[in-house]
Amino acid sequence: MKVTNPIHGQYFTMEAATEPFVHLNVVHQPFHWVTTAVSYMLAAIGLFMLLEMFAESEYDTRPLTGLAALTGLPVVFDLVGYQSDLLLGMIYSPLGVAVFAIGVLFVHQDRFMAIQLTDDVDEATVFLDDDDRIRDFNYRAAALLPELNDAIGESIQTVLPEISEGDTMEQKTLERETDGSMNYYLASTTSLKSGRRGSASY
Repeated sequence: MKVTNPIHGQYFTMEAATEPFVHLNVVHQPFHWVTTAVSYMLAAIGLFMLLEMFAESEYDTRPLTGLAALTGLPVVFDLVGYQSDLLLGMIYSPLGVAVFAIGVLFVHQDRFMAIQLTDDVDEATVFLDDDDRIRDFNYRAAALLPELNDAIGESIQTVLPEISEGDTMEQKTLERETDGSMNYYLASTTSLKSGRRGSASY
């Protein structure tokens, strides 16, 4: 639409303005608002799908919800800039894209990887890196193993020594007492690969 705007003039037009100085002012036309609305709608659908995937995998959705809110905040800037002189009348959506990209890269990268690799796993799952350090875990694992809380980055051997004793962690029996009765769980290791990253889940 932008490329063909000189033909139809329905994406934006330029108007001369004298306040607060002489300049050309961009006036958005219907095609701009249609494409902007479709873009935001598709982004919202994508974020909803991510939140749904997090919820189904029993991961805490609050950090992603906060990231999604920051991603959508430029929409408010767009509206304010269009309706008033408090902000420049420009498109602020690239800021939202940048916030989401940085958030995924530096904040939620491991969690996105864990969701991708263990999306269809219904059992309690602990996501480990190549050095057997705890990178993430789902709600079932947190309920079963409260010692996982505040254990991100620590070695699984340190946090759960009973399932890492011996030469191998292939299969171990984990004992947990719940409501006065002893329950037994089989802890197994599964190697997961995605690109150059390796991991293991219990």
